[in-house]
Amino acid sequence: MIKAHTHPPELRRSATYSLLCDGAPVEIFQTEEAHFALVEHVSGSPATRFEITAPGDCPPTTTVKPWRTGIACETKGNTVTFRIDGPVKVQVEIPGMPQLFIWVAAPETDPPDPEDPDVVYYGGGRYHDAGEIHLESGQTLYLEAGTVVRGYVHAVSAENIRIAGHGILDGSGCSRAAGTAAHMVQLAGCRNVTIRDITLIHPSAWMIVPGNCEHVHIANIKEIGEVMCSDGIDVVGSRHVLIEDCFLRNNDDCVVIKACFKKHKGKDTPEWDFRRDVHDVKVRDCALCKAQGGNAMELGYELAADTIRDITFESIDVLHTSGNGAVFSIHNGDRAVVSDITFRDIHIEHCYSKFIDFRIVNSRYNEDEERGHVRDIRFEDIHWTTNRFNPGSTISLMSGYDAAHPIESVRFERIFIDGEEVEDIDRLEICRRHCANITLGETRLPET
Repeated sequence: MIKAHTHPPELRRSATYSLLCDGAPVEIFQTEEAHFALVEHVSGSPATRFEITAPGDCPPTTTVKPWRTGIACETKGNTVTFRIDGPVKVQVEIPGMPQLFIWVAAPETDPPDPEDPDVVYYGGGRYHDAGEIHLESGQTLYLEAGTVVRGYVHAVSAENIRIAGHGILDGSGCSRAAGTAAHMVQLAGCRNVTIRDITLIHPSAWMIVPGNCEHVHIANIKEIGEVMCSDGIDVVGSRHVLIEDCFLRNNDDCVVIKACFKKHKGKDTPEWDFRRDVHDVKVRDCALCKAQGGNAMELGYELAADTIRDITFESIDVLHTSGNGAVFSIHNGDRAVVSDITFRDIHIEHCYSKFIDFRIVNSRYNEDEERGHVRDIRFEDIHWTTNRFNPGSTISLMSGYDAAHPIESVRFERIFIDGEEVEDIDRLEICRRHCANITLGETRLPET
């Protein structure tokens, strides 16, 4: 059984798709690049039959992603049907038609009291033009299911803050063209932060940015970023960060590690300064869709810190990496020593241009004169389904800056391409320069 909430009329309805859940109509919403539905699964109820009507015949190659969910669909004419028996976040991929996401949540169990003075509460079924929402220590920002809040969220040096609820944060009140672009959620120097359950749409810049923060938990976030620079989650100069169970569709990096600052326009002083070491970051159980810009999992370019270490991406489904970006990327444009990076249990369902892109570079994003290092990278249990539209053209790059700044100690274990375990490292098509100790199992590539 599915429960759907009423959303305000200001939220644009889909003109392309319609949806029935066990025969009852459920609204689908639309952004410039994707369509989506938000529903709740009632605990203990039987599986719900989803029936999607599309504007034309649905090919038999229509799929429900991620594949590891095991959800099979049937097509008949212009309809797609499948069953869901619990909380899940999926893409219904109908070849030749716009992206469609179905996000099924578990019911909320701990909504805050709207009368609590430490709760900034936006009630459901309404449209709120909030502008900047500033959070102080001990506060909760709550977006009730069915609500749309047009605005952006900032917090500075706050502790024990929470952003939650099944509502929608809409960033369309800011504009890069108008010079008013803003990060949708920016936390500067905060501790003990929880961000969970909300949906973010219409960004003008980066979407969620914990900058110089500690002990941050980001869970069950859904994003649709259309514009360039709509990074999904930017962990900037932060430590002890857990990102889990998120579904991110971005037109730039989906999840990215950085250490950088931003100058005020026309001034030498920083608007914000997050040039701090990054360590203990875990990203797990997420689905990533990268459009034309950026990379799916990125470290860089801006790494103006001493160390970037102990970063793990685990149990990740990469649904799309379109454009020229990569699935796995490290671009070290500054002085940082990047080390102890693990990619484990990654399923790649679409990879167009680059599989891996590791480089130590002198780029336009640099802040340091000194070049850094990249070492001790592990790939374990990687499952890559190749793209039938780009056979033989997807490559990997590994390039140090010079002999003193190589890419070194990269180890591959249990890599599968189209279900077959890779035994010859040349199958990864790695173009190398200034690299050392690159191994697949017991096989080591010659140094370059």
